[in-house]
Amino acid sequence: MSLKGEVKKFALELNADLVGVCSSESMVEGRGNLFEIMPDAKALVVVALEHFEPVLNSGNLQILQYSVHQLYHEIDRILYALSRFLSKKGFKAVPLPAYLPIDMEKGSGLIGEVSLRHAAQCAGLGEIGLNRLLITPQYGPRVRLGAVITSADLTPDEPFKGELCKREKCAACVRACPVGAISGSGEVNVFKCAPNILKYFIPGIISTINSLAEREAGWKEIQDQARNPETWKILQVLTTGMIYNCFKCVTSCPIGKKEK
Repeated sequence: MSLKGEVKKFALELNADLVGVCSSESMVEGRGNLFEIMPDAKALVVVALEHFEPVLNSGNLQILQYSVHQLYHEIDRILYALSRFLSKKGFKAVPLPAYLPIDMEKGSGLIGEVSLRHAAQCAGLGEIGLNRLLITPQYGPRVRLGAVITSADLTPDEPFKGELCKREKCAACVRACPVGAISGSGEVNVFKCAPNILKYFIPGIISTINSLAEREAGWKEIQDQARNPETWKILQVLTTGMIYNCFKCVTSCPIGKKEK
């Protein structure tokens, strides 16, 4: 079996639902800091885990955020094991953060070192849809992604060239977005999306502080705000790291749906 075959087999044995290999040279869009992280990078091993449809359809934010935590914990486990596997064979391997931490000094929002969506498309796992999420044939956008950069010269998979997303002919995600952040041309207005999806993260913190400052709130009002359940939600998000507050662009997509 080829080294690529061994790596993919191992990833699937680790419970990855999908796995593909992308050439580091072939990945142009979304490459980010790939070669700053590993100048002699040859490939990225990209894995995807299904985000279970019943969980997403539950509408229960506590359940949804907990499931995201579970998914990223599982992805971390797989990426670490893959890195050890490649390292023991004499190759360099660096797992990319699938979530936090990110470099906040850049001031560019929640942008990772390398775009996992574009790496996954390059590795043949799916296409970037109208909602700017990775759409897979098996699960639609109901996946979470992770990747390992490696110096191993793995034979790349063919980039995904199918057309899963019907775009303006469907536009279910456009209609479902509660703040109108997704356009029919496939652009996402982050200034509309972020205050909603990150309601209890940085935008929520800034909004709360601004509100208190504008009212020139006294100590009593600040104490009342600290006891407000909305503030507790912010503290909970900061404690758990589960920052997402909206999943409409994922749940509305008809591709890969199993529940009737």
